Order: sequence, then C-alpha cells, then structure tokens
Amino acid sequence: KGLYDLRDKSIVAFSPQEVKEIEVSLRGKVIRVRKEGEKWKMILPKEVKADRERIEELLQRLAKGRVKRFYDAPGPMEIYGLAPPRLLLRIKKGPTLRFGKAEEEGIYAQVEGRKEVVLLDRSFAELLPKGVNDWRDKYPLAFNPEKVRRITFAYPSGEEFSCVRGPEGWKILPQGMKADGDKISAFLWKLKGVAVKEFLPLQKAGVNKDHPFLDLLIEGEKERWSLRLLKGKALYLYEEGKEEIYRIASKDEELFLKEPDDFKYKRIIPIKEGEVRELRIAFPHKKEIFLLKEGGRWVKKRPKGEVENWKVTSLLWRLMALEYLKEFRKGEVAGAFSPPQVELTLRPDEGKPEVVLTLGNKRGEGVLARIKRGEKEGYYLVKEDLLKTIEDYFGNGK
Repeated sequence: KGLYDLRDKSIVAFSPQEVKEIEVSLRGKVIRVRKEGEKWKMILPKEVKADRERIEELLQRLAKGRVKRFYDAPGPMEIYGLAPPRLLLRIKKGPTLRFGKAEEEGIYAQVEGRKEVVLLDRSFAELLPKGVNDWRDKYPLAFNPEKVRRITFAYPSGEEFSCVRGPEGWKILPQGMKADGDKISAFLWKLKGVAVKEFLPLQKAGVNKDHPFLDLLIEGEKERWSLRLLKGKALYLYEEGKEEIYRIASKDEELFLKEPDDFKYKRIIPIKEGEVRELRIAFPHKKEIFLLKEGGRWVKKRPKGEVENWKVTSLLWRLMALEYLKEFRKGEVAGAFSPPQVELTLRPDEGKPEVVLTLGNKRGEGVLARIKRGEKEGYYLVKEDLLKTIEDYFGNGK
C-alpha cells in the first residue's frame, strides 16, 4: 500500500452534535449562526431563521468526510485560492477551516494550524454559503397550519371570500357553504412549504407591492400574516412588514389562486371507513357479493370463498374520499340507473342507516351516481375510474 492508503484521511475531528455556533467570513462579510434548541438562527448580519438542514449536513460531512488528496509541500497559497482564503469557517470551541477555489475535481481547504493543503469533495462547495442568503431558511412563513382559524382571499376584481373555522368545522363565507377541512389543511401545508428562490430588497424586484394580483390573509388565534402575490419578470411573494420580497417558483402561482369551489365539501359517502361492518356488491346478471367484517378482517360470506383484505379496505377508502364533479336534480337523471352498472350497500354500526351507492350510465367525463341514506337521496356525476376499480377488484368474483 502507498502512504495515502495508510494515512488518516479524516478532515477534522469534532462532534457535530456539540456545535452551538459557527461564523463565516466571506468577501468582507460575516455570517454568524447559532443553535437554539433543535433549530438554527442567523445572528449576523441579520436575525432570521437559518437553514438547519444545510448547516447540519455541512457539519456532518466535515466530521465524517474524507480527504481526496494531500498537498504536504503546497507551495504558494495563491495556487489554491487560499491567499487570502475565499471563505473562512470558524466553529466555536472547534476547528477553523480556510476554503479556497473550487474546481471540477473538488475544493481546496486548509485546517488552521496545519501546513498541508487538502482537496475535498466538490459537494462542500455546494454547502458553503456564497452569500448571506444561502444559509437562510428557505421556508420563512411562520404560521402553524393547525392553528389557523381564518383564511381570506382578495382579488383586484373585488372578489373576496374566506374560509373560517368554527365549532362545527370549516365554512366558506359569504357563501355559507360547508368547507372540506382536509383540503384547507393540505393548502396551508403546501403554502408553508413554498420555497424562496431568492431574497431581494423591495426596490430590486421591479414590482410594486401595492399592486398585487392576490391578497392573502392568514389568521390564527392571536397572530396574522398578510401576504401579497406579485408578478414582474418573475413571481414574488411579499409579507407585510418585511423590508424584502421573496422570489418564488412560477409553478407556485397555481397553489395560491383559489376559488370557493376549490374548498367546497364534495364528498358524497356520509360514513367513515371504520364504521362499515357489511358490504354488499351487486352487478347486473351476477350473484351478489356479501362481505362481513369479523374482528379486523373481511370475510366473504356469499358466495363462499376467499377475499383479499386489502382490496376491501382500499375500496372503502376510495369511497370515503369520493367527490362529485357535478350535482343533479332527480329529473335530470331519469332512467340513468335502469339497470345500474353496479350497486354497493354499506351497512355501518348498529343503529345507523345503511348507505346505498348506485352507479348508472356514463355521462361526459364521468359516471352518474345515486346515493341513498334512509329517506335522503342525492344524484351526482363522479369520476369513471371508481367503476373500473370496483370491476377490477370484484367484477369477476375475486
């Protein structure tokens, strides 16, 4: 073996978990980040949330990474971009490293107190900050989706609506419609996950914050966040009270632009998957399939045979999430269910009325559905793929 093979190739010895503060000197600017609990905060040059994932990945790679090449008699430091260094990284109560130029093969570095220069993997160049904003948290919206009580959308046209959480769930105002809490929750989590591509001073974005194409107000119990969506050469998000603006991906525009119908509650099966104890599936000119839940599993009672438990559970989850595409009056669907393509009867816990779902003729982009629960009936258009799922799972007696 050569000397390189026998040599300790660790970069520097320290425990990443014990690091509480890091300082970076970069082109005359100082970036200082500090760990507070499990999170990282930028202290200099401004107090903002720091990018925990990026900082901790850098620390892990420094502690566990390996040197690609040693230069024990390095010669002039200018060769490696280390006189002066391009970046100086100081780990409080730990090592200090100088980083030089990055090339295709890797990035040059030197640990303070050592003579040799080392070549590290190029991935280090991607983790080190190239500017102040590189180590900022790219997800600055601070609201907690689970604590939001009201969301208001306001457009320049004057159209405005709100989703409001009350004791009985979410409602859409002023329409007074029942809202789907799952859809609202999904929207809020996606909104919180919008990543900032670039932090810019207001004057450099080339847009007027007073002319948004959407005003979005998010309110919690005590806090509120006022956001404005703006368009210029790119898509921007402005948070009221900030001295900067966020450039975001153009694809995120679709997430923001909502109408009341996007949040409307459209599910048509009024029971939960766990409440169903019996399931009957009837196709025309075929024997009815009768499934009974015994313990935690489904048993095929008629005709006798085996049933794959996951198919029943999967179908029930599909049914619970089933939404209508369009709603009809009874007279608009006359004859559409004679004969039906399939009829499903869901019987819940004792004392609760059964639900009967009948799928009839195809129409346009979907298939007509009738829902009966007790004396109540409803008529809808649903996606055709539900019918295909039922046929695939149970249409040939499987």
